[in-house]
Amino acid sequence: MSDPTETIVRLAVARVLQREARTESAPGRAASSQTQPDEAEPAGVRGFRGDVALASDHGGFALKEALRDHLRYRGYRVRDLGPATAESCDYPDLALRVAKAVASGKAWRGVMVDGVGIGSAMAAGKVPGIRAATCFDEFSTKNSRAHNDANMLCIGGRVLDTKEACALTELFLETAFEGGRHARRVDKIMSIEQAFTGPVLAALERGGRPG
Repeated sequence: MSDPTETIVRLAVARVLQREARTESAPGRAASSQTQPDEAEPAGVRGFRGDVALASDHGGFALKEALRDHLRYRGYRVRDLGPATAESCDYPDLALRVAKAVASGKAWRGVMVDGVGIGSAMAAGKVPGIRAATCFDEFSTKNSRAHNDANMLCIGGRVLDTKEACALTELFLETAFEGGRHARRVDKIMSIEQAFTGPVLAALERGGRPG
Protein backbone atom coordinates (compact mmCIF):
# COMPACT_ATOMS: atom_id res chain seq x y z
CA MET A 1 0.00 0.00 0.00
CA SER A 2 1.69 3.18 -1.16
CA ASP A 3 -0.78 5.81 0.10
CA PRO A 4 0.37 6.92 3.59
CA THR A 5 -3.14 8.13 4.47
CA GLU A 6 -4.54 4.66 3.90
CA THR A 7 -1.79 3.20 6.08
CA ILE A 8 -2.73 5.61 8.88
CA VAL A 9 -6.39 4.64 8.63
CA ARG A 10 -5.60 0.93 8.62
CA LEU A 11 -3.44 1.13 11.74
CA ALA A 12 -5.85 3.36 13.63
CA VAL A 13 -8.94 1.31 12.79
CA ALA A 14 -7.18 -1.87 13.82
CA ARG A 15 -6.41 -0.19 17.13
CA VAL A 16 -10.09 0.64 17.65
CA LEU A 17 -11.24 -2.88 16.90
CA GLN A 18 -8.74 -4.32 19.35
CA ARG A 19 -10.51 -2.52 22.17
CA GLU A 20 -13.45 -4.89 21.95
CA ALA A 21 -11.24 -7.81 22.96
CA ARG A 22 -9.78 -6.09 26.01
CA THR A 23 -12.38 -5.69 28.73
CA GLU A 24 -10.62 -7.22 31.71
CA SER A 25 -9.39 -3.94 33.16
CA ALA A 26 -12.91 -2.45 33.39
CA PRO A 27 -15.91 -4.80 33.65
CA GLY A 28 -18.59 -4.07 31.10
CA ARG A 29 -16.32 -2.02 28.88
CA ALA A 30 -16.06 -2.66 25.17
CA ALA A 31 -14.73 -0.32 22.51
CA SER A 32 -13.56 2.44 24.85
CA SER A 33 -11.51 0.33 27.28
CA GLN A 34 -7.96 1.49 27.91
CA THR A 35 -5.65 -0.80 26.00
CA GLN A 36 -2.13 0.15 26.95
CA PRO A 37 -0.16 -2.46 28.89
CA ASP A 38 0.81 -1.73 32.47
CA GLU A 39 4.34 -0.43 32.81
CA ALA A 40 6.65 0.33 35.69
CA GLU A 41 5.43 3.51 37.34
CA PRO A 42 8.11 6.13 37.94
CA ALA A 43 8.34 7.41 41.50
CA GLY A 44 5.96 10.26 42.16
CA VAL A 45 3.89 9.81 39.01
CA ARG A 46 0.45 8.54 39.89
CA GLY A 47 -1.43 6.69 37.17
CA PHE A 48 1.46 6.69 34.70
CA ARG A 49 1.22 3.90 32.12
CA GLY A 50 3.42 4.88 29.19
CA ASP A 51 4.87 7.60 27.00
CA VAL A 52 3.14 10.94 26.57
CA ALA A 53 3.17 12.25 22.99
CA LEU A 54 3.48 16.05 22.87
CA ALA A 55 3.43 18.54 20.01
CA SER A 56 2.37 22.08 19.13
CA ASP A 57 2.02 24.59 16.36
CA HIS A 58 3.76 27.97 16.44
CA GLY A 59 1.02 29.43 18.63
CA GLY A 60 1.66 26.86 21.32
CA PHE A 61 5.38 26.36 20.85
CA ALA A 62 6.60 28.26 23.91
CA LEU A 63 4.09 26.50 26.14
CA LYS A 64 4.94 23.12 24.60
CA GLU A 65 8.61 23.61 25.43
CA ALA A 66 7.83 24.53 29.04
CA LEU A 67 5.31 21.71 29.40
CA ARG A 68 7.76 19.12 28.07
CA ASP A 69 10.42 20.13 30.56
CA HIS A 70 7.92 20.19 33.42
CA LEU A 71 6.53 16.76 32.69
CA ARG A 72 9.98 15.23 32.37
CA TYR A 73 10.97 16.83 35.66
CA ARG A 74 7.87 15.27 37.21
CA GLY A 75 8.94 11.84 35.95
CA TYR A 76 6.91 11.37 32.77
CA ARG A 77 8.45 9.98 29.60
CA VAL A 78 7.66 12.58 26.94
CA ARG A 79 7.92 12.04 23.18
CA ASP A 80 8.35 15.53 21.74
CA LEU A 81 6.94 15.28 18.21
CA GLY A 82 7.78 18.84 17.26
CA PRO A 83 8.18 21.40 16.01
CA ALA A 84 11.77 22.31 16.86
CA THR A 85 11.28 26.06 16.36
CA ALA A 86 8.52 28.64 16.61
CA GLU A 87 8.36 29.03 12.83
CA SER A 88 4.81 29.13 11.45
CA CYS A 89 3.28 25.69 10.90
CA ASP A 90 -0.16 24.12 10.55
CA TYR A 91 -1.79 22.64 13.64
CA PRO A 92 -3.56 19.77 11.79
CA ASP A 93 -0.18 18.34 10.81
CA LEU A 94 1.12 18.31 14.37
CA ALA A 95 -2.16 17.16 15.89
CA LEU A 96 -2.07 14.23 13.47
CA ARG A 97 1.39 13.25 14.70
CA VAL A 98 0.13 13.04 18.28
CA ALA A 99 -3.10 11.28 17.32
CA LYS A 100 -1.20 8.68 15.28
CA ALA A 101 1.13 7.97 18.20
CA VAL A 102 -1.79 7.38 20.56
CA ALA A 103 -3.96 5.44 18.10
CA SER A 104 -1.09 3.14 17.16
CA GLY A 105 -0.18 2.45 20.78
CA LYS A 106 3.21 4.15 20.60
CA ALA A 107 2.01 6.61 23.23
CA TRP A 108 -0.27 6.19 26.22
CA ARG A 109 -1.70 9.72 26.16
CA GLY A 110 -1.36 12.68 23.84
CA VAL A 111 -1.11 16.43 24.44
CA MET A 112 -1.34 19.01 21.66
CA VAL A 113 -0.84 22.75 22.14
CA ASP A 114 -2.00 25.30 19.59
CA GLY A 115 -3.39 28.81 20.02
CA VAL A 116 -6.69 27.80 21.61
CA GLY A 117 -6.90 24.00 21.42
CA ILE A 118 -10.11 23.73 19.42
CA GLY A 119 -8.71 23.23 15.92
CA SER A 120 -6.30 20.54 17.05
CA ALA A 121 -9.10 18.63 18.77
CA MET A 122 -11.10 18.72 15.55
CA ALA A 123 -8.16 17.42 13.53
CA ALA A 124 -7.16 14.72 16.03
CA GLY A 125 -10.74 13.50 16.36
CA LYS A 126 -10.71 12.40 12.73
CA VAL A 127 -8.25 9.62 13.61
CA PRO A 128 -10.07 6.42 14.65
CA GLY A 129 -9.53 5.60 18.30
CA ILE A 130 -8.90 9.18 19.39
CA ARG A 131 -11.08 10.97 21.91
CA ALA A 132 -9.59 14.47 21.98
CA ALA A 133 -10.77 17.06 24.48
CA THR A 134 -10.20 20.80 24.54
CA CYS A 135 -9.96 21.86 28.18
CA PHE A 136 -9.68 25.26 29.82
CA ASP A 137 -10.03 24.63 33.55
CA GLU A 138 -9.87 21.96 36.25
CA PHE A 139 -13.52 20.92 35.91
CA SER A 140 -13.44 20.38 32.13
CA THR A 141 -10.10 18.58 32.35
CA LYS A 142 -11.17 16.17 35.07
CA ASN A 143 -14.51 15.54 33.38
CA SER A 144 -12.81 14.73 30.06
CA ARG A 145 -11.01 11.83 31.71
CA ALA A 146 -13.43 10.67 34.41
CA HIS A 147 -16.55 10.77 32.23
CA ASN A 148 -15.33 10.75 28.61
CA ASP A 149 -12.17 8.61 28.83
CA ALA A 150 -10.34 11.18 26.66
CA ASN A 151 -6.93 9.99 25.51
CA MET A 152 -5.70 13.26 24.00
CA LEU A 153 -5.68 16.71 25.57
CA CYS A 154 -5.73 19.84 23.40
CA ILE A 155 -4.93 23.14 25.09
CA GLY A 156 -4.20 26.70 24.00
CA GLY A 157 -0.96 28.56 24.39
CA ARG A 158 -2.88 31.81 24.04
CA VAL A 159 -5.47 30.79 26.63
CA LEU A 160 -3.49 29.22 29.47
CA ASP A 161 -0.33 30.38 31.18
CA THR A 162 2.45 27.92 31.94
CA LYS A 163 1.39 27.23 35.52
CA GLU A 164 -2.21 26.54 34.51
CA ALA A 165 -1.21 24.35 31.58
CA CYS A 166 1.16 22.24 33.65
CA ALA A 167 -1.43 21.73 36.39
CA LEU A 168 -4.21 20.80 33.95
CA THR A 169 -1.98 18.43 31.99
CA GLU A 170 -0.94 16.60 35.14
CA LEU A 171 -4.60 16.41 36.19
CA PHE A 172 -5.48 14.96 32.79
CA LEU A 173 -2.74 12.34 33.03
CA GLU A 174 -3.54 11.37 36.61
CA THR A 175 -7.33 11.21 36.46
CA ALA A 176 -8.76 7.73 35.98
CA PHE A 177 -11.82 6.90 33.93
CA GLU A 178 -14.74 6.17 36.27
CA GLY A 179 -16.45 3.59 34.07
CA GLY A 180 -19.96 2.60 35.17
CA ARG A 181 -22.68 4.54 33.38
CA HIS A 182 -20.01 6.60 31.63
CA ALA A 183 -18.59 3.46 29.99
CA ARG A 184 -21.86 2.83 28.20
CA ARG A 185 -21.89 6.35 26.82
CA VAL A 186 -18.26 6.29 25.70
CA ASP A 187 -18.88 2.93 24.04
CA LYS A 188 -21.68 4.59 22.08
CA ILE A 189 -19.26 7.27 20.92
CA MET A 190 -16.89 4.59 19.71
CA SER A 191 -19.68 2.61 18.05
CA ILE A 192 -20.54 5.69 15.98
CA GLU A 193 -16.92 5.87 14.88
CA GLN A 194 -16.81 2.19 14.02
CA ALA A 195 -20.01 2.48 11.96
CA PHE A 196 -18.12 4.79 9.62
CA THR A 197 -14.63 3.30 9.78
CA GLY A 198 -15.85 -0.26 9.23
CA PRO A 199 -16.66 0.30 5.54
CA VAL A 200 -13.32 2.06 5.09
CA LEU A 201 -11.44 -0.90 6.53
CA ALA A 202 -13.44 -3.31 4.38
CA ALA A 203 -12.55 -1.33 1.27
CA LEU A 204 -8.89 -1.35 2.20
CA GLU A 205 -8.95 -5.08 2.85
CA ARG A 206 -10.40 -5.58 -0.64
CA GLY A 207 -7.51 -3.58 -2.06
CA GLY A 208 -9.73 -0.71 -3.10
CA ARG A 209 -9.98 2.89 -1.99
CA PRO A 210 -12.50 4.36 0.47
CA GLY A 211 -15.47 6.05 -1.13
